[in-house]
This record gives sequence, C-alpha cells and structure tokens, in this order.
Amino acid sequence: MLAGLAACGGDWQALPPPLQMQWLANTAANLTLAGVERDVAQVLQAAGLGPVVPIKGNHWQHTVWQALPGVRPMVDVDLLLTKQAFLRVPQVLARQSHWQLQAPLPRLRARWAADQQLRVGEVSVELKRHVLLRPVVDLRPLLARAQPAPDSPALHLLRPADALLVDLLHHVNDAIVRQHWNPRHVLEFQVLLAQWDRPADFADHCAAHGVLHWLALWTALSEQVLARPVWQQPRMPLQPELVVQADGRIAAPPQRLVQAWLYRRHAPLLWARDALLWLPKRVRQNAQRAT
Repeated sequence: MLAGLAACGGDWQALPPPLQMQWLANTAANLTLAGVERDVAQVLQAAGLGPVVPIKGNHWQHTVWQALPGVRPMVDVDLLLTKQAFLRVPQVLARQSHWQLQAPLPRLRARWAADQQLRVGEVSVELKRHVLLRPVVDLRPLLARAQPAPDSPALHLLRPADALLVDLLHHVNDAIVRQHWNPRHVLEFQVLLAQWDRPADFADHCAAHGVLHWLALWTALSEQVLARPVWQQPRMPLQPELVVQADGRIAAPPQRLVQAWLYRRHAPLLWARDALLWLPKRVRQNAQRAT
C-alpha cells in the first residue's frame, strides 16, 4: 500500500482499483475502531481511571498514519492503564450493560493477569496493565511521560520512542514466546524506525530500559525476513553479536539469548518466581499502611 501511494504521489484515488477497495475497507474498519477506542476511553476517564494510553497500531493511527487512515488495517483496540486503573476496570465496566469482559472472575483476574479482554459489539478491546510479563518490563515511566492527545481529550499519547519500545516488546513476545511471526510487523517497525534521523538513538533508549538485547534479537530476526539490513544508518556495535546463519538459526553469545530461552521454555517458573518476590514486598507495604 505504501509503495502504491508513493508511486501515486500520496493520492489514494490514483491507486489501482483493488488497492482503492482495500484502502476504503481499511479506512471504514479503522474509523469504527477509533469510535470504540474513544467511547471506552471516555468511560474510563469519567470514572477517574486515566490516563488511558493507546499502544501499538492504535498509537500510530493518532500520529504517523493520521493523514493516511487506510494504510494500516486495524484488528482490535489496545489500551494501556495504570495499576490502580486496571484493578478497578471490572467494577467500572460492570455498569456498562452492553460491554462484556471476556474472562471469568474479572475482579480476580485484574489482580494477577497482564491484560483483560473487553467486547464492545463486534470489536475486541485489550486493556493492558502497567507491566509486561514477557519480558518483565515496568511501563510506569512511559505512562508518566504520556501527554494528552490533540485529537481526543480522553486519551494520552506516549512519546514516539516509548511507543516504538512498546511495539518492540510485544513483537519479541509474539516471535519468541508465542512463536507467532507477522511480516507486516517487521515492515511497519522498519518504516517507523526510519522516522528517526539517528536510529542509534532508539538503541540508546532501549539500553536505558534494559532491553537492548531484545532489540538485537528482533533486528536479527527482521533481517532474516527482509533479506536486507534493517538499519538505514551505519551498523551499531550490537549488530555483530547477533548474526543469522545461512540455515536461519541465530548465532549469538549465550548470555544474549538465555533470557529469551528461559521465557520460551520456563515462563511459568519465572512467573512463580516473580510472584514469590512480589508477595513479601506486598506484605510489608500492607504492614506499613496498617501502622
């Protein structure tokens, strides 16, 4: 679609008829999802559960793709919430008779799950908490930096580097843990990364959040799919450490892939470990509140 628009000078009406139909279908679906996103955000904001932050494709629809609504097809709505808001979601949404949380025992799920599935008509809405479990990353600093969206007062938008960081973490989770690979994500990530004058700045941003090795892994996998370098700028120091061999296997120092292997093979054990580390901390916090 992007290549066709570039050839037509950005005019979607000059696209070939099949791409015009795809553009119109994408635009109609995206407008429907945008309406659901706005409605859910307004309900949550009115209940004091802000900030409500769109992530992944929903974020880019407000920024990079705002002037090109038919370029990227959307399939659901992804919203990021604070810890306190996530815990109160079942209580607030119980008042919405036409909305339905998909999982049983939603109040219990809000205390341990990383996300909750909401059904609004035919649209699926994923409400995500402030922390990712695979890999374990605290997103509260990113939420704190979010700013109100110019086109929707009920929403807050992440900074571009923070939004791309969230994309990276979800893509790595899909590829390594769920073993689900979408070439469209690879291409979109490359397009978004090209928005930076110096892509190495994004590598520094990943390093500051402790996920530089995940960027290296995603870059290696992406280059295998695209059969060309992901980075438009000169290679960064992290690149030689992770190379895709001719047979498609990944060659890297063991310490670079040990976390990926652990999350793929022993994720339940790591979740149990995190829970055991979290429980004493929570007990101490409750004891301090009681005194």
